[in-house]
Amino acid sequence: MSDTITAQSFWNEGMKYAGRSENAQPTFVNKKRFKSLFGTTPGICVHLWSETSVMLPNGAQFFHLLWGLLFLTVYANERVLSALVGGVDEKTFRKWQWAVVSSISLLKPEVVSLLKAIQSFPVNMLYKTYFHPLNQNRSTCVTVS
Repeated sequence: MSDTITAQSFWNEGMKYAGRSENAQPTFVNKKRFKSLFGTTPGICVHLWSETSVMLPNGAQFFHLLWGLLFLTVYANERVLSALVGGVDEKTFRKWQWAVVSSISLLKPEVVSLLKAIQSFPVNMLYKTYFHPLNQNRSTCVTVS
């Protein structure tokens, strides 16, 4: 767990789960696919991983975070979800999905609220720099990735 995990790592694994190539381009449609499956962006996944990985059992891998997010976002049974992530055993999927969900639930409420607020932005706003709508002089901008 000491290796740095990047948004690209989450993107590649997420696209694989979406039935796309690991090297799928970040087109508008693919970004929507990622958010539809995991409820967030690869950049937010990096943040979540950095906050939750220390709370997960030994052996946790970054893609287990995607399993937990998939469980929270896609309302399907374990057989379906475990098939989506490559046909892992349902017991294995269950172990990691609940470990991830539990670790996310332990985050400070401010972090979870911020993540919920960010996720409510339109998908095209999540991947590029934009001006904050309440900033009258528009001199500062916010980047969410």
